[in-house]
Amino acid sequence: MSEIAEDRSSSLTRVAILMLVASLGFIQLPIAVFGQNLVLTDIIFLFLLASWLFDVLRLGYRPRWRSFYWLLLFYSGALALSCVFSADPRQSFSRLPAEIYLPLLTAVVADVVRTSAGLRSSLIAWLGGTAFAVTLGTLTIALFYAQPNSPLLDYLTYHYGAVPVGNYPRITSTFVSASMLCNYLNVSLILTIMAAASGWISNRLAWVVGSLIFICSVFTISVGLGGVFLGLGLVYYLFRSTRRSFRVLALATSSLIALVFLVLSAVALRADEVAALAPSGRILVWREAFQTFAENAFTGHGLGLSVANVVFQNAEGSFSLLTDAHNTYLNIAAQAGLAGLAAMIAITVFVLAKWKGAARPNKIAAGLGAAFLCAFVYQGLTGSFEHARHLWVLMGLFAAAVSTGAKADQNS
Repeated sequence: MSEIAEDRSSSLTRVAILMLVASLGFIQLPIAVFGQNLVLTDIIFLFLLASWLFDVLRLGYRPRWRSFYWLLLFYSGALALSCVFSADPRQSFSRLPAEIYLPLLTAVVADVVRTSAGLRSSLIAWLGGTAFAVTLGTLTIALFYAQPNSPLLDYLTYHYGAVPVGNYPRITSTFVSASMLCNYLNVSLILTIMAAASGWISNRLAWVVGSLIFICSVFTISVGLGGVFLGLGLVYYLFRSTRRSFRVLALATSSLIALVFLVLSAVALRADEVAALAPSGRILVWREAFQTFAENAFTGHGLGLSVANVVFQNAEGSFSLLTDAHNTYLNIAAQAGLAGLAAMIAITVFVLAKWKGAARPNKIAAGLGAAFLCAFVYQGLTGSFEHARHLWVLMGLFAAAVSTGAKADQNS
């Protein structure tokens, strides 16, 4: 069956998916609707969902069931179960729609993107959103040094947190936290190199965009930078045609750098000697979150509830209240128990297994799988990124790439 015959979605649906993917680079300015904070991506998704349903009901569009969806249902069911046995059911059930939305986002994206052209357009749209975020991030860096007292910096930068104070900005650009921006840029850098390797963009453009992404990533001053270096090593290994020994060396070096960042995440980095040897805020919340999990192992403490209560003194002297686990898997385990943890591990293993099988003949799947490993798995060890919309869209695009990416490579 030809791709044209297989894809019977309307032009409105195809435009909506591109708008949604591009909007992932802009998570600022949420709007409160019926007690839920919606950002631009969420609003566009409602239009996408409505258009998709219209295609199904009126245009004869047939949704395609994928085995991956069983794991998404497993995860959604585990979250619902945690609400039933929650320490505060009302608060947990109020949070449930926002949580179920994320695997639904994956499923709709995977179903809508059925052709090589649609996959390619979606990934180019991702880079378009990245260009906006990176442009604003670069301007933020320049503004910090040109006009350090500008009130705009309050919206474009983050506090130092556990990072040593210095004469540099910790940028957020279009995101609400520096760590989330770093996570998004980690994916974007890998996709930029993948796009160049696939012949979608010129090497010169990839160097310019990639360099700006890397600079902005550095100025997030996040432990997630280990994922950025790991990603660079992975794409060099996957996409370069140099001698295998060089590629293995690059991957080993990047993995060592990533390991160093993991070690640094466990140590407070303030300037005084006592703090330099003290455990970081992550260590403190990991302890409390694990205790929360141990006390509620089967069904969790409750979806959307705090799993820790740590007051941590930041590098600049201010204090922060840390209530999530700062680890994707531990946060899910503490909130949704063993069922939630098992579901997320199953999703992770499924994606990585598919990546291993598809990476060699399929550049698109190779790049998306590498991005998942670096941003979701690696960065998920030091941050709670299970709510990051761009990562759930990434999973949907990966599912599409496994079946269409090889054709996209052939057409590039």
